[in-house]
Amino acid sequence: MNWLEVAGCNAKLAASKEWNPTLKCILHMQKTLDINLVNIVAYELVESDSLITKDPESPKKMDLIYQWIQSDDWMEDEATVQKVQELATTII
Repeated sequence: MNWLEVAGCNAKLAASKEWNPTLKCILHMQKTLDINLVNIVAYELVESDSLITKDPESPKKMDLIYQWIQSDDWMEDEATVQKVQELATTII
């Protein structure tokens, strides 16, 4: 797997660390790489001696957010933006 497969047309920006990916891109990369970013963040917090409890519903919540933001103009729909924001705050 290479940057082009992971980051698509933004591969050069990603490689140069000048790319600020959208949530949609991050979720797509997560799916492409077959990883769960929430688990990675949670693991790093645990390693830092912070106590957290993993929400078993997080993967389902991430999938739901991913479905909601598939449209290029999802940010123009205030109801969708609000749903995404509300659900996102329950994940981490």
